[in-house]
Amino acid sequence: MNKGMKTFNLGWKIAIILIALTGILIQLGIFQGVLNLYIFHYFTILSNVFAVVILSTSAHKILSTPPKNLPYTWAPLLKGMVLMCLMITMIVSHFLLNQYFQMTGILGISVTLLHYVVPFMVLIDYLLFDSKGWMRNKSPLQWIMAPLIYVVYALIAAQIGDGIGYGNSRYPYPFLDVEILGWSTVILIIFVMAIAILFLGYLFVLFDSIYVRHSTRS
Repeated sequence: MNKGMKTFNLGWKIAIILIALTGILIQLGIFQGVLNLYIFHYFTILSNVFAVVILSTSAHKILSTPPKNLPYTWAPLLKGMVLMCLMITMIVSHFLLNQYFQMTGILGISVTLLHYVVPFMVLIDYLLFDSKGWMRNKSPLQWIMAPLIYVVYALIAAQIGDGIGYGNSRYPYPFLDVEILGWSTVILIIFVMAIAILFLGYLFVLFDSIYVRHSTRS
């Protein structure tokens, strides 16, 4: 990687960080003069915070790495987990949540940034700037731990006090609402989503493997 690509790499990561922070701060209510700490109960916010932390550290590492040693992926396991969490955020939001959560104005802008722009840009970041060949067959099983831990947290936290939901619900997302859907339906939804996440994860592993084989032949 030459110096120009290194600069582009850093600039791209910084852009993602700034966009994610903007979306988070809007949701937090900073620009409206309030402080909505409850947003940190939501997977969307947590996955974007996770992305900011990992990309910030990665950008710092790249800054001190000579161009000849790039492409470089800092903490591949965590980068893969961030990528997977953001893909889940985008897909679930688009297909399952848009009918339930309708935000307008500045909040609508933040929804677009956090649900679509940041995930897409992180995907591009992986495709253009990450080293390849670090994904393993066990990787999707490791990546899925983050969303599964969140689901366990959400289901437990929803039972405490007034819950962690939006509006009249104790649950952060409609598909986790045990009071409406029942435990059997919620567990089935979680199982189906877990299978879909693993499938998506193995698609990434397949792409990574094909890319490395093609590069080796070239």
